[in-house]
Amino acid sequence: WALPLPFTMGYDIAGIVVSVGEGVENLKEGDAVFGVNWGDGSHNVDGGPVGGTFKEYVTVKASVLSKRPDGCPPDKAAAVALGGTTAYQALFECLQLKKDDRVLILGASGAVGQLAVQLAKEAGAWVAATCSSRTVDFVKTTCAPDLIINYREQKWWEVPEVKDVDAVFASVAEETPWTHAKKVLKQGGRYCSIADQECGFDPTGHAEEGYPFASFLCLSSNTQQQDKLAQHVADGKLNVVVDKVWPFTEEGVREALAKQNSGTSMGKNVIKF
Repeated sequence: WALPLPFTMGYDIAGIVVSVGEGVENLKEGDAVFGVNWGDGSHNVDGGPVGGTFKEYVTVKASVLSKRPDGCPPDKAAAVALGGTTAYQALFECLQLKKDDRVLILGASGAVGQLAVQLAKEAGAWVAATCSSRTVDFVKTTCAPDLIINYREQKWWEVPEVKDVDAVFASVAEETPWTHAKKVLKQGGRYCSIADQECGFDPTGHAEEGYPFASFLCLSSNTQQQDKLAQHVADGKLNVVVDKVWPFTEEGVREALAKQNSGTSMGKNVIKF
């Protein structure tokens, strides 16, 4: 996966447009916007990660930005951009989740997992979700899955209630999750991961085993999905949890990254300029 250097970190962004380039018609100076400064998901030099949002002023393509609706504050907009889009694409493009499906979501306390649980519930699916002992109450109040599995106390692939689920979404890294997912997926079930590559990158690579889709997902920027997610936030239909807002100082950025790497975040860490 190519990553041209020098590289400035940061993909999510929310702010105010200060100027627009020639030919930009959908945005103007003063617009409140948000988005993901991301490529097409291919991770090559031309189409891969762009990043660079850890700056006070950022130059981005207008095509990756959405207008922030009233009722969706900047920190929530920044927090829902990448995590929400990732959850949406995993559930509805990869797993093709629909009403009355049964889905298992691994990692319900993370920024992606908690949004995935809420989106799946809104779609009418039955949702089981994993989390640690420390985050059980948080998950219960934040996104309220139908079944919470404390992975510290139970092996999720041995829980009877998740036998023969329609889909599994791995939003966090675990040891051999694809191997275990096959123990609970029904024939014809679908699997998607954003955290491990055990199942490979070919969506149809496990079709002969009875799984029409099983693949690692790398999201693509999509403003229509961003628009929908932000409006859900504004309408109170989607609860976006911000773990903490950090100041844009060297110490603040280092602490935010350390918090993220610690694996103890409950929600999104946001850096404010």
